[in-house]
Amino acid sequence: MTLKRQKKRKLHHDVEASKDMSPCSSKVLRNNGDDMFVEADYVVSTPTRLEFIKQISIGLQQRQMVLVEGPIGCGKTTLVREIARARNLPLHIYQMGEQLDAKSLFGSFQCGEVPGDFTWKSSEFSKFLHERCMLLLEDIDTASPELISNLIDLCENRQIDLPVGGTIRLHDEVCIIVTIRTTGDSHSFWSSDRGAFLNKLPFHIKLPLFPDDELQQIIRMKYSRIAAFASTLISLFNNVCVRNSSTQKSSRRPLTNTDLFRACSRLNDLPDTSNSLAILTELIDVWAMHSLSAEDVFELSRIIADQLSINSDALEYHLSVRHPLISIQLDELSFGRAKLRRNKSALSNKNQLYPLGKTRDVCQMLERISICIERKEPVLLVGETGVGKTTLVQYICHHMNVVLHVVNFSQHTDATDLIGGYVCMDYITNSISYLCMFLGE
Repeated sequence: MTLKRQKKRKLHHDVEASKDMSPCSSKVLRNNGDDMFVEADYVVSTPTRLEFIKQISIGLQQRQMVLVEGPIGCGKTTLVREIARARNLPLHIYQMGEQLDAKSLFGSFQCGEVPGDFTWKSSEFSKFLHERCMLLLEDIDTASPELISNLIDLCENRQIDLPVGGTIRLHDEVCIIVTIRTTGDSHSFWSSDRGAFLNKLPFHIKLPLFPDDELQQIIRMKYSRIAAFASTLISLFNNVCVRNSSTQKSSRRPLTNTDLFRACSRLNDLPDTSNSLAILTELIDVWAMHSLSAEDVFELSRIIADQLSINSDALEYHLSVRHPLISIQLDELSFGRAKLRRNKSALSNKNQLYPLGKTRDVCQMLERISICIERKEPVLLVGETGVGKTTLVQYICHHMNVVLHVVNFSQHTDATDLIGGYVCMDYITNSISYLCMFLGE
């Protein structure tokens, strides 16, 4: 492939607010920020998305709750951002889940300074209902049936009665949109009790995946440096997806348009966009390394290498022989092609040794993790206990001179364990019992 250098277009983002769902910040919410890989200004210019925006706008004009359903990467959140921007409305995004019930959505009781004195405090969600804004509730199918029922009643009647008395009345310019995530074949898996409520919504819009011609349009407008071979890149991505779906039992992760845009973002930022080996490296990291089987990684990588006219020997060298160099300088840390800035305010630990066996596999993994850190991409490390997942991250943080906070998760971990909340009464009573035993009472 050959890429033509073009001037980068300046991209402008619309920033929306995202607040806590409960007054004590005991629920997990989505952070502020724009979609990392799909900008609204480019997606909405496609023909199909313009039609969906019109349909959503009709529902909002009738002051109805609109349900938007579609697979990952189809642009659900992006469309809502564009609609909020066009209406000049602040956008607040909430992530639904089983831990959020109907009571905590609107507020909760809080203990005052006087023991036994509880007062009702409205949540941020309740406060937004009195302001002109747009509320986006993602993954509504994961919420409880009671919460879904209350939201539907709230939108239909434009008001709802609180359990402590009083009524919340919606502002005339409050718009509520809910989303559901489906698989690639547009099948959703909500339970029958949730479906009984969601099927009553008059505005149910299903978003399909982007057709190839619209994907080309997005890539050409957003990633100008790789616009010359947008169609070839999409064709390659489709071939990799077909091969990945046949091995999905071992990979456990389907590829979506988000992976396509992430790869485009990396390629667009390459120093030399005509370097086939550099392109191969980025595409393998994004499209192949998620597989749990080494054979599947090689098969997916082979498809990419064939499209780039890279022979099998060069591919074998890249996967099994290449040993990225590690360099630790005073103000910079290099892991292969990744370069990270060191914290100069904490360079007192620079002479402390951190023993680590720098094998080929370790150095390649350090390089991949560092690239994600450099680009602010999330990382999921999968492996058995003791293989060194935490050690690799600790090694990077040690030489970056930054503090690493480790939080252990389990099936019983609740959102309140991370950001606070109510303390379980068992802990309090047990502590009191032990204290009484110590005092001999």
